[in-house]
Amino acid sequence: MNKKFSTLLAVLGLASSSFTMAQTDIVKGDYYHLQTQDVGTGTVSALNLVLTEETPDGKAALVALTQASTLATSDSALWKIDYTLDVTSGEYSYVFKNKATGTQLSFAAGSNALTDATLVINTNDYDNSSVTGVKENATLSGSLKFNWGSPLTAGVPTSNAVLTSYIPAKDSTLSLAVKFDGGQATVANTKYPIIQVMTEGNAKPTAGTTAEKNSILAVKPVRAAAKLLTGTELNNMLGTGRGFQLFFSYKNQLTTANNALAGVIFEAVTDENGAAATTGTDVLLKAKTLTPKKSGTNVTKSLYAYVDTICYDAANPTSDGTKLTFKVDTLPTTDGSVGIANRLLAQDAYTFNFYLDPSSANDSVAVFVKESYNLTAANHPRTYTVTSGNPFPLQVAPLAGTSTDKLVLTTGSAVATPETATLPEETRISFTGGAIPAPLFDATKVYSVKNVNERTGDDNANKYMVVAPVSAATYGEAYSNSVFDHLPSTQFVFDGAKMINRELNTVSTDALYSVEGKADTYTNLTDTFEIKAMADVNPQDSTMGWAYINEDSLTNYAFSLDYISGILEGRSINAKADSVIVATTEEGKLFKLEAAAALAKVTGAAEIDDVKTLYNQAYKIFSKDKKFVVVKNGTTGKLALTSVTSAAGSNPTSFYLKETENKGEYILVEGTSKYNVNSTNESLEAVALNLTNNAFAVQVEKAPEYVLDAKGHYNIENLRGDMLAADAQGFGMFRKEGELKAAYEKNDFALYIDTAKIHATQPSYFILSGAKTGEGSELEGNFLRVMTDSVAANVEGYTSDNGLTRLAFVPAKREATSDSLLVNYKNETLVKADSVDYKGKNTGKIAQFQFKIQYTETEGEYIVENAAGYLATYNDVLCLTNGTTDKVQAQLVKLTQISAPTANEGVEVSEVKVIAGEGQVTIASAAGKKVVISNILGQVVANTVLTSDNAAIAAPQGVVVVAVEGEEAVKAIVK
Repeated sequence: MNKKFSTLLAVLGLASSSFTMAQTDIVKGDYYHLQTQDVGTGTVSALNLVLTEETPDGKAALVALTQASTLATSDSALWKIDYTLDVTSGEYSYVFKNKATGTQLSFAAGSNALTDATLVINTNDYDNSSVTGVKENATLSGSLKFNWGSPLTAGVPTSNAVLTSYIPAKDSTLSLAVKFDGGQATVANTKYPIIQVMTEGNAKPTAGTTAEKNSILAVKPVRAAAKLLTGTELNNMLGTGRGFQLFFSYKNQLTTANNALAGVIFEAVTDENGAAATTGTDVLLKAKTLTPKKSGTNVTKSLYAYVDTICYDAANPTSDGTKLTFKVDTLPTTDGSVGIANRLLAQDAYTFNFYLDPSSANDSVAVFVKESYNLTAANHPRTYTVTSGNPFPLQVAPLAGTSTDKLVLTTGSAVATPETATLPEETRISFTGGAIPAPLFDATKVYSVKNVNERTGDDNANKYMVVAPVSAATYGEAYSNSVFDHLPSTQFVFDGAKMINRELNTVSTDALYSVEGKADTYTNLTDTFEIKAMADVNPQDSTMGWAYINEDSLTNYAFSLDYISGILEGRSINAKADSVIVATTEEGKLFKLEAAAALAKVTGAAEIDDVKTLYNQAYKIFSKDKKFVVVKNGTTGKLALTSVTSAAGSNPTSFYLKETENKGEYILVEGTSKYNVNSTNESLEAVALNLTNNAFAVQVEKAPEYVLDAKGHYNIENLRGDMLAADAQGFGMFRKEGELKAAYEKNDFALYIDTAKIHATQPSYFILSGAKTGEGSELEGNFLRVMTDSVAANVEGYTSDNGLTRLAFVPAKREATSDSLLVNYKNETLVKADSVDYKGKNTGKIAQFQFKIQYTETEGEYIVENAAGYLATYNDVLCLTNGTTDKVQAQLVKLTQISAPTANEGVEVSEVKVIAGEGQVTIASAAGKKVVISNILGQVVANTVLTSDNAAIAAPQGVVVVAVEGEEAVKAIVK
């Protein structure tokens, strides 16, 4: 049933002439149960076909359930019937769509066909899966149309017809059987599988007999039984708790003439005091959108729907309770006197029942009043007797005693069984269609609610309704002299009937009604309010009222909490030597905040369609280096810093920063407490939320966790001043400047750092020796790499003596036009395994080459992070920690930016020439002399006697030292 209001249908009700559950012909577009003929030997063996998704593969399938099953009477067992007539053959073809899912009844047909047009799958064949032409538990698919009987007679109780569908591609006809185990179907909620049966040709199979265990099924359409609606169901028609509206039409024309119930939103209540109806089905109809009437000093009374005793035709008064009309007014009494006792005598005359027709596509309802009146004489509106017994239906009918076509809403003849009543053909009542009465307020705006009661002794008069903490554990309704555009606790939104607070939806005005003659003034029948839109509030701000810091800012900034008002002004939150959190006059400590959980809805916040629901973010508070975290002492309620590796630090306290009346000032909230400063010892301790605020400002300081722009040439040094370079095999090592045997400069240790991945807070870098840059992003050289190869056929697995993975500088190239890093690119044949794809499509892992440079607590010192761990050293050998949680073992480094290394390239020493090239050094005019080539660490990479005057010797990329026998050593940069 459509719970939301819609204007799609102005003409409602059944396509036939009356509202009834006992239809004999099929109404196109309405919903029906597809009920089988009796099958098996049970006493209740007729079944309904039901759509279920409880199949092993999760696909929708058809099953059969007894009518005693709850599911067999639900929307899953209702099918919209549509049909077309072939005027040539006179045959009807049908399409069935499930009400719950919209899925069309159709099958993936089996492949083989049986020869018999009448099928009996007997006991012996029951579990034989090889029976030709039979397919069990077939899921729904395709778009079959079915042959069936005439829609004019299909609903006749004795008219069962076999559902069949001819499959031209297979020259076979599909029909259905139902699978039983035991020969009967009497157990409620038991799902009996439907079996597909294919028979040869297009001959229609005949239905099996009742005694046959798995016979071809005959099916008939059955309209669903009427559903008696509860008060809660009625009140949720327009959305949760928003009530419902009735629409009446006749001959395709909406009529509101003489119809007091049209154009009014009602709520179902249980008594005249307005208690909301829930599970009960006897309801009073309270008008939500009509202004109550005054009945005395400062007393207002709500309006209700009830039977009006005035007869339309004074000359022909009725005496059977029919042809009376309805009013919406304060409730009448039996004798005109005031008093609830007298009203209760006629209570059933304003008590209604609503019967929904689940088979109707248009939410058609039949409405009955429990009692009507017998008039004792003409023109006596308040002189009557109650007619009790069977209820009277609401219907649209001509005026009493006339032959005019003018119609009114009136009472029909009493009926004994409302759920099967056949109402007059003019009756069209529904929950959908027509125009909605204008709402009291714009639901896209935010409002202030001010108490403007004029009665004496009201302490809250001329104050604003707000939400305020009333104890350490609760929030509640309170009143304030001011409202604020930055505090949702002082703002209200409209839910269709009442104003509810944005921060706590249980604080509300209750149902509101306009006060005639006074702008912006409304009443809930007890209090009077002035309600105005707040112009400066952004209704789409979902984090209003709490500090919300985005992920990038949490990473790039540190925070201090500085008191800026009251006697604490000038103090900041800090930590004493014993790690107790205090508010001191010393310089505030910088903290790092971290989201404790995902952004979450504020508990109890209002939820309506057009104003953002409020969300807030809880934070964990760390020291700047994230080695310590703030926790609450469970005994004293005080706060302290503790190591993140301690038991308490492994489960830190979560805090909210809640804004106060002064914009930009916050209190520190944890659970149902906030933290104030103890005046005697300066410590922060938990107090009740309603105590006077100690408010502070959140100050920020740029404090990124990662170096955001490190591109350039650097010496990477440890704290001893040793510099990172590659050994003869390319492995990373730290070596002192004075350990080399050849002349060199610090620049010769230069490593090139280039951006690998741009990110606002955590960029990553390539680290190269012997780097050569080209146009665009072209880059080649020896790239630092974590030496765990992802290519399964060639696992290198280099480890240091302590078992940690080593890192090495390996030849690689990033082309300007490629998304790949080409490893070992100097091979004559490049294979796919040598290409590491940035997007992760290949087996190589780009993360092995990417590093983040992370700040530490000490200025100028860093640690270098890889996805698999931190750079560390073991006996000066570069290796990687086991995982990114082991910061303690990380190697602290300094980055000294320098110029690119230079070489006395192409130098001539006496008659000898040294020329650096691509992966080699060429030496001319030195035949017969010994040549030693060393890397920057002094390790020999070549030691040979030259046999020609133009010898090329392989050498690693980067700075090398070339010593020719009898000549001065020179530096060269191999590309």
